[in-house]
Amino acid sequence: MVYGWRLSVWVRLARRLANSVSCGRRRLLAQLHVLFTQMLQLPYDANRTSLQYSQIQYFIGFSHAYSGQLEKAVIAFHELLSARPGASHAMQMVAVLASNEFTAEALNFSDLALEQLAIQSSSAIRATLVRESDIHAFQVTVRGDMEASTGADISRPEQ
Repeated sequence: MVYGWRLSVWVRLARRLANSVSCGRRRLLAQLHVLFTQMLQLPYDANRTSLQYSQIQYFIGFSHAYSGQLEKAVIAFHELLSARPGASHAMQMVAVLASNEFTAEALNFSDLALEQLAIQSSSAIRATLVRESDIHAFQVTVRGDMEASTGADISRPEQ
């Protein structure tokens, strides 16, 4: 039962990551980032088509975002989307970025989610966890928040 053992490790790592974020422990986040990066050295986890690879990229991006390292988070999130595209995946990254007040990047990833949604809706497989109206509602809210904080009009015409 290799998968059961690996799953329990993933669950423990995810708990540690969530606890480190909720307690504000940047040192633990850095340690977890190193751990996740080292996991990509294993052939089993380095396979770009595997679920493990995309989960590791998500956790790398997550740890960077919560450490305030936007550029590194974006690189990991783009790597995840290239390996496992989908609107729901993109919106998970949007949530992490927006939660860390990286609103401009969150909007960029929400645009990627809309692109992914268009691709998904034109294919035979149409299962998705997000709707276009939800993404647009998110964008309107974030643009309104950004506008209120800067005093500038950053709205875009509806497409």
